Amino acid sequence: MSLSTGDRVLVTGAASGLGLALVTQLIGRRCRVLATDVHDDEPTALSVLGDAVTYQRLDVRSDDDWSRALAWVQETWRGIDLVVEPALAEVRDEAIDAAGFVPALLVAAIAAVIVNRALTARTPILLTHSARTVHALTGSHAR
Repeated sequence: MSLSTGDRVLVTGAASGLGLALVTQLIGRRCRVLATDVHDDEPTALSVLGDAVTYQRLDVRSDDDWSRALAWVQETWRGIDLVVEPALAEVRDEAIDAAGFVPALLVAAIAAVIVNRALTARTPILLTHSARTVHALTGSHAR
């Protein structure tokens, strides 16, 4: 899948790391980006990107947070082209620490079900924790 000007993308875990790299690359491709993370206030790393990105609090484990973010997407953009979930690697790591072992695919499947409940049919969801995603989506390398 290739993204281009005007595509509407929601990115989880966008305050740092892979999520922030994805947001930066997507903005460079002139996509519309809803950057989300667990922080109540917009993180500085995102605020310096200006009007090219909108920030909302979203904990990927919270149904209420997903509902708010997806309601914003529908009201503001009238739909969405892609949901990118680099935050799942962090959730998986927390679950493994707490339980001793939780299959990563189970965590990814739970998050996908949460998103699919509220999104329109045929919206791609990319569950990733790989920097290769940046290159695959945008044709450029993360820095």
